[in-house]
Amino acid sequence: MPYLSDNAILTMAKAVEKLYYFKPPRVYLKAVKEMLCKLLSIKFGWKGKLLSRLLMSPVGGLLLSQIEKSEPSFAAFLKAIISMTIAVTILRGGAKENVIPSECEAFADCRLLPGQDKDYAINLLKRALRHFESVSIELVKYSKASLSPLDDTFLSSIKSTMEAVLPNYAVDVAPFILQASSDSRYLRQIGAIVYGFAPVSPELDYGELARLAHGIDERIDVDSLAIMSKFLSLLPLRIRV
Repeated sequence: MPYLSDNAILTMAKAVEKLYYFKPPRVYLKAVKEMLCKLLSIKFGWKGKLLSRLLMSPVGGLLLSQIEKSEPSFAAFLKAIISMTIAVTILRGGAKENVIPSECEAFADCRLLPGQDKDYAINLLKRALRHFESVSIELVKYSKASLSPLDDTFLSSIKSTMEAVLPNYAVDVAPFILQASSDSRYLRQIGAIVYGFAPVSPELDYGELARLAHGIDERIDVDSLAIMSKFLSLLPLRIRV
């Protein structure tokens, strides 16, 4: 009967809301620090270096909130490279429309930074849901986050190739942390140095780019396809061993 028994769906809904608003600790990897400095300098000019320092200071959370108001897509990207992300993607509960559900399960996609492992993720989830005694947490699938060391020679080859592809633009190369996974993690497991590099049109801003990939009507623009094709054809000729 309603109101006389616990509704598992209601409990889980509250737990999901708690996860949505939970803020995992910020972590600034060396590659992320370098990337932030260069990206913010490109995006905000001379203020960029100051912004990157502020972002990595105790007031970083406040600054991130301000960026989110004007640049929500860019802020979402920043959050994903400085902390573990939690996204609830599946919710299941209830067996019959006239029965109060006693069980409910939710699945969360947690994306970890290099150096964070499954124990870190589970402990963080437990901390977020510490007031929900009836909610248990279990690991369904795990893939370790990976990161290749920076190879200055290879980066130099990438830069010179991009200068040839885009001769009318100033080109620089910065380390990058992908807020997703790719097959490169399997190659790193056997000792290969792998960089995910896919140049796109410099005319695209980050918000527009974010809407193209894995979005509604997923697509790539023609200019980016041409730039990427030319880059991939020239790079092997410029790699120094």
